[in-house]
Amino acid sequence: MGPAGQVFAWDVNSNGEAAGGAHKHDRADQEPVLWMKPDAPQVIEPIPPGGWAGWGEAINDHDDVVGGTDWPNYDTNRKGGPSAFIFHNKRGSVQDLAQIVGGKVSLALDINDEGFVVGHAGERLVLEFPSAPAHGFIYDSKNDGLTEIDPPPGHVNASANAINNLGHVVGVFSGGVADSFWRLFIHREGQTDDLGLAYGYDINDTDVITGVRLVYSNQVPHTCAFRYDAAAANPSFEDLNGLPSGLINSTGVSINNDGVIVGWALAGTGPWPRNPHAVIYIPDGPDAGWTDLNDTLVNNDGWDLYHARGISNSGHIVGIGHHHGLRRAFLLRPHAPHLELVAQAIWVLITIIGGSTVGAPGGIGITGGGNPVPIDPQEFATVWRDLSAHERDTYIGVAIRNLGGIVADPETRAEVERVATRLMESGTREVGSG
Repeated sequence: MGPAGQVFAWDVNSNGEAAGGAHKHDRADQEPVLWMKPDAPQVIEPIPPGGWAGWGEAINDHDDVVGGTDWPNYDTNRKGGPSAFIFHNKRGSVQDLAQIVGGKVSLALDINDEGFVVGHAGERLVLEFPSAPAHGFIYDSKNDGLTEIDPPPGHVNASANAINNLGHVVGVFSGGVADSFWRLFIHREGQTDDLGLAYGYDINDTDVITGVRLVYSNQVPHTCAFRYDAAAANPSFEDLNGLPSGLINSTGVSINNDGVIVGWALAGTGPWPRNPHAVIYIPDGPDAGWTDLNDTLVNNDGWDLYHARGISNSGHIVGIGHHHGLRRAFLLRPHAPHLELVAQAIWVLITIIGGSTVGAPGGIGITGGGNPVPIDPQEFATVWRDLSAHERDTYIGVAIRNLGGIVADPETRAEVERVATRLMESGTREVGSG
């Protein structure tokens, strides 16, 4: 994807739109932050106003983007690192957060759908300089409110790495020396809890955290991706073992609301850098466990997928790989057979009620003997126009569930009925809260 230089994708939303950055061959700095459209993945759109170097770390479902940038006219006294920013999609403008969050350098790492931004600010970037003083922050971009997360006694920095739609934040503390261990924390309802030795990358809307920690096998240390269910009565680390043959040292970077995790693992035993492989962890079902994402490509066309950086609730995955010798961003679209089943069921529904709901002259029905007969538009087609989107979802769910009951294949029938139930529950919930 993108220009002739290197392209990076760090995060993706449920619409399949991604945030990242790019380098051109004739420019050392990273190009303006961007997102990629799923229906036109070769089209990269710089975030306004353009002409500045930066990258996007995260994107929410409203297409707001946060990350870090070096502004053309930033204060030279702050030189030495990036400034946190937020791109407000509805306004079409970028807001520099440096003066709000403080620090000589700052970086925004995540944004939820309510517009809360998290990251860190201080002397240096926390991940690169774990001995440098810094504090985590939560910025309410709608109400212009700031909450700082300070490191506890014995630590010199804190970083708020991710925030879910409940407003719960996962992050890390580190100590006063460069080789100190990271400590995982969760911040919710105004309280910060130390969860133990680990680096936390992401948290989903049910408070399940993923990241990486140091474990031992036969007294040999190695890194391992983990799950940590912070909503459980007695939470504990679940090390995600069982990597595909030839891979070691896994890292979990992103988790969606289905509990699916993406990240990377290393191949080989030689010195760093070892060849990374983008991997996915599925928590249950026939495909449960780790899978090398390179093995899922129908036609890799010269791709080597290195790092999977983000997975959305819709199943879109983005990351970084090599394509014909160039470092490139990739976007993987989910194969969703249940969506195809829903489309078929809706088509049957429309023919049964008599043509299009938006004014087509009529449709067809199928008699018990299998003969098509014309059907004029029914009264329901007029009522349909007056329903809200969520009310329509509820009706469609009911219709699809009933249609699913006549499907002969039991697996297909169960899949149709499962999707119908989700539609009904979603529509009823939104109507009830409206």
